Order: sequence, then structure tokens, then C-alpha cells
Amino acid sequence: MSVRPGSTVFMTPPRQPAVRGFTLIELTMMLVVVGILASLSAPLILNGLRAYDINAGNLVTLGKLRYATERIAREIRETQYNGTNYLIASMTATNLQFTKNDATTVTIGLAAPNITLGYSTPALSATLTDQATALQFNYFQADGVTVATDNANVAYIEVTVTLNDPNSGAYTQRTRVGLRNKM
Repeated sequence: MSVRPGSTVFMTPPRQPAVRGFTLIELTMMLVVVGILASLSAPLILNGLRAYDINAGNLVTLGKLRYATERIAREIRETQYNGTNYLIASMTATNLQFTKNDATTVTIGLAAPNITLGYSTPALSATLTDQATALQFNYFQADGVTVATDNANVAYIEVTVTLNDPNSGAYTQRTRVGLRNKM
């Protein structure tokens, strides 16, 4: 076919392939497959979230345990020595009362579920931690083995703190504190 100059040629556009969407059956099948996958993966996701919550609670309990033990140890290290013995007023298995270098009387005890820390100057008592099920003090002489029966022979105080976690049970931490300030 030849085209003459000055004439108009009409060309038909090329045929485009028909745009095809999803049928209702294909959409329904896709929703069924996605639903099955979701129902199979939901327990895995829920178990992961449950484990995360339990671990987060355990970390909180362990943080409280570490803080309480370190704070008690820090206070005990400041027990005043008068040249003959340490100024320990009460040294029972569950309660400790002593005088610090700054003449403040400190009382550490268990009023379940709280471990309390009290000071004479200024007069205040505060909860050191909660969730406590046990607080125990053991007193040792300088050899670290022989039990001290009075404040003249005490060189070490061993502190055992037990906190209860509702998800995982009890956690116990023990530390031995060497008394200082002996001149």
C-alpha cells in the first residue's frame, strides 16, 4: 500500500492483551490459605509473647534481688569499730542492727514480703525490696569458718536474700561482707 502525499492515513492501534483480574474463586481460595497459615502461626506467636513476659518478670525480680543484696552489703561495710569490737546492737539470724561510722543506727530486717532498711538519723524506714520470702544473716570470725557468737569476734557477715517470682519460683543470692574500719 502506498500513501499519497497530503492524504490522511488512519492506523488502528495495536491490540493490547486483555487486563485480567482475580476471579471470586481465586480470591476465596487465597483467603482460605491465608486463614490456615494464620491459625497455624498464631500459637507460635502467642508462645513467644508469653515467654517474653515471663523473662521480663524474671529480670525485674533478679534486678530487685541484686539491688537489695548490694545495698545491704554496702550498709554493713560501714559498721563502726570502737577499737575493741564492732558496734552491732542486734545480730540475729533474721535481723541486724548496727551503728555506722557517722553514728547512724541502721536496722535491716524482714517483714514479709518486704525487706526494710531503717535509719535513726534522720529517723526513717523504707522498703528495700518486695517479693522477699527469706532474709538470713550468718556471722563468722576472721578465719571465715567459725561462727561468731558476739560482736567482739565478728569479721564477716554472710547475707542470704530470697525473692519469690510468681512465674518462676524463688531466686536466692548470697554474699559475704568483710567488715572494715578496723584500726
